[in-house]
Amino acid sequence: MKHARVVAVAIFVVLAILGCGSKRAKEAKKRDPQVVRDARISAAGPAFERYADADKASIRRGIVRVGLDEYGAYLAFGTPMLSWKTRVDDKTCNVLIEDARGTGSAAGTLVFACDGTITKIAPIEPAFSCWSAAAVGPRIAERLTYFETLPFARQWQLAAGQLERGQSSVDLYIAFGAPYRRGIEARADNTNVTTLVFLDNSGDAYGATVTLVDDKVVSWTIPAERVLTPEAIERQRQLAAQQEALAEQRAEMQRQNEERARAAQQQLQQQMQQQQQAPTPSDPGPSNVAPAPAGGGYVQNQTTTHVSGSKQLTLNGCAYTDSATGALGNGCTVGVKGCPGGYVCAILGSGSSGWCVPAAQNAACGHRR
Repeated sequence: MKHARVVAVAIFVVLAILGCGSKRAKEAKKRDPQVVRDARISAAGPAFERYADADKASIRRGIVRVGLDEYGAYLAFGTPMLSWKTRVDDKTCNVLIEDARGTGSAAGTLVFACDGTITKIAPIEPAFSCWSAAAVGPRIAERLTYFETLPFARQWQLAAGQLERGQSSVDLYIAFGAPYRRGIEARADNTNVTTLVFLDNSGDAYGATVTLVDDKVVSWTIPAERVLTPEAIERQRQLAAQQEALAEQRAEMQRQNEERARAAQQQLQQQMQQQQQAPTPSDPGPSNVAPAPAGGGYVQNQTTTHVSGSKQLTLNGCAYTDSATGALGNGCTVGVKGCPGGYVCAILGSGSSGWCVPAAQNAACGHRR
């Protein structure tokens, strides 16, 4: 029993809610709730064995009953998504917001435990989401001393984010957080009128405008349609501008790539025309030196020389020799126009076109480099 009491004391404090989107929370959601429950029961040891057989079976299925001790609720459900103390019939009771399904996304069961014994179990409709607990939990903890003096009905309003006449500015802070905007007006009847504007859960749009007189809620309005704050509109404008700038950058890069591709293709066509117009072996003329392409130096040291009875070609630092009737220097394009047997297509730079060269000489030159 001592072990049970220690654990009970440890868990019945307003929780520092773990972020729903955190790595630990995501990993917890992937685990089988039954496996997790069995691990808790196994770790409890003798503290679990003291229960009656019927209660053991129920706890293993994630079910508790009125009259069971609060440690049984921990074994069945795990650590509450949210908890606090309240007063019921002059007794100090623990209010437990339990994730009975073990999904880690929402709590659907409300448990009251008074003097260490479960006195009431009720469903929560609609279910209390993990995100709601993560938002309101730290604010309850911050104002815990005040919060635990309130009757349960008011505590539940604030935890669930419900507006009610008579609530104070502290109540509104617990329920909704710090206001987005505040206005104060002193009236002639010596009353102070305060107007508080709160944002919705997204933090980007107006959620409610609440009017307080002498720090008591008297009225409120909720926008019929979602209206963004000026800051949210500016953020959207900046995001749209960034996306537009990125789109323009991608378009410019595409245009430059296309221009380089066209320049390389034009250069290749010029080289092929020069090869076709080269002097015949009977009329050896000056060496033909192919100019570098206009796209930024894809070809280096390319020289074609015709000697009587043979052809020579220097391409990207490799010297090739072939007979006058060989295929050396014939134009080729990968996947379109290939080279005859014994020849390979030496690609020009990073393009897809080049010149036919003897395969053995190409392999030997590549090995030397």
